[in-house]
Amino acid sequence: MSLQAETDAAAFSRRMLTAADDLTDLERVNAEAGELAIASADIPRRSGHLAAGVRYAASPNGVTLAATARYWTFVHWGAPARGIVARPFLLAAVELRQADIADLYLDHAERVVRTL
Repeated sequence: MSLQAETDAAAFSRRMLTAADDLTDLERVNAEAGELAIASADIPRRSGHLAAGVRYAASPNGVTLAATARYWTFVHWGAPARGIVARPFLLAAVELRQADIADLYLDHAERVVRTL
């Protein structure tokens, strides 16, 4: 193998490792997905406390949607034994914007591939 071929192979290897790191660094994209889901959520607003506490937490591995109001899980998932009907506002928002959220991840992957 010639010196030039070794240099080209090493450069290609470095670019591929960088691309792999970039593809797995999803914290920013996860944050965008969380923002999009919360912005689309039809949050119950009887007192406004629940709506004021809806948050997302993004990490490199995913995004978590939740609320700070102690009763949010009862509103979201319901409590049939207590006669509380589920109003899955976060789940509905993710389902509503599923295609847009998928596009965020696709755009991220395309940006990384274009840099190769």
